[in-house]
Amino acid sequence: TIGGFFEQNRFSVIYIKAFSVEESNDPLEVVRECIKICTLFRVAAIGCDKGHGWTANPMMAESFTWDRVLQYQYVVGTANRLLFDASKHQWSVNRTQIMSEFFLDVKRDRIRLPSWPEFQPYHKDLTNIFVEYSTKLRTQTYGHNPGDTDDVAHSIIYAKLTGDIYISNFGW
Repeated sequence: TIGGFFEQNRFSVIYIKAFSVEESNDPLEVVRECIKICTLFRVAAIGCDKGHGWTANPMMAESFTWDRVLQYQYVVGTANRLLFDASKHQWSVNRTQIMSEFFLDVKRDRIRLPSWPEFQPYHKDLTNIFVEYSTKLRTQTYGHNPGDTDDVAHSIIYAKLTGDIYISNFGW
């Protein structure tokens, strides 16, 4: 997902690429394609999932430098919305809080999604997500059913977080 703040306080998604199962059979090719797309769009910063990024994220940093590659890891039960760990070069993200903010931002039109014809192939990744109360954690949690995808939702979340951090650090 590529986007930016082209209007004050509104993040606009301008490009989404979801790789099919066939395309993702070669993870190195996926990373090379992501590098091409980021280069084409001249992105200022890139948000990546830390979880399985031990190969992909260093490849992105090799092309764009670690100053422009922000790694995120969802955590549960932290009071902090975002917390940077310089030793791991990663942001810990309060998953529940960030996802709540995301859906509220969509509802309040602070995130502009592409037009329906462009977004239609990806909309299920947002509508597959549900919220429920966890008595164990004593808070709401977000999930999706096995077999249902939510990757595009998280890529939009990471793109917006990256924009938020980039703007706050560089004053755009």
